[in-house]
Amino acid sequence: MTRVPSEREEMSMWERIFSYANMQQALQQVNANRGAAGVDGMTVDELSEHLQKRHMAELDEHLRKRMRQLAWKQWKTCKRRQQRLKQLGVNDYWANWADGASQGPWRMSKSPPLHQALSNQYWRKVGLVSFSQQYQLRRT
Repeated sequence: MTRVPSEREEMSMWERIFSYANMQQALQQVNANRGAAGVDGMTVDELSEHLQKRHMAELDEHLRKRMRQLAWKQWKTCKRRQQRLKQLGVNDYWANWADGASQGPWRMSKSPPLHQALSNQYWRKVGLVSFSQQYQLRRT
């Protein structure tokens, strides 16, 4: 009879596989072997730059999400939230929906009304600098 690993043991295995140290060791082995391009056609040299770009994009994403959460918390009252959403171009239906939502600030930061009101364009206008753009400027 084969033993089925528990959910905790299985998760522990995946955590070990995808741990930072294990991934670094795998990358070092590939570099040492002068790894050729894989099925995606990406060489080892291109992989490092790709991972850095992806990391910058994820940082941008997380920062904007956190900024939307903070704006939502700063507005505090239902009336103020509704007013600010309308001022930022959200229609009445979505402003009312967001105002009455019983979700926490982090969950609300992913909602369509906040994405519309506090879009990437809005953040650029108020002066938020993009990690990805700064990375590209420094690489060229």
